[in-house]
Amino acid sequence: MNDMNMYAVIAITILGGIGLTVLFFSALMAIAHAFGNKRLAWGIVSILLLPISALYCFIYWKETSYPRKYLFVGLGLMLLTFIAYLFLYV
Repeated sequence: MNDMNMYAVIAITILGGIGLTVLFFSALMAIAHAFGNKRLAWGIVSILLLPISALYCFIYWKETSYPRKYLFVGLGLMLLTFIAYLFLYV
């Protein structure tokens, strides 16, 4: 039974790593979008505080459809990782 836990932890860790990577690249796309649309304040603040780029995507909903798609995928993967972690350890 210990081997199954080890494989589950490895799978959950890989899933979380993929989710964080997708979130990071969606934040970079949102920052590039902010600078491309001459919103320098949003771009600079998003560089300093990376999660703020998600707020930028929600405020400019219609304009940020491309980075927002990846943001939701990354958030979904992280939520799935958290739920799997809860089922494994709680």
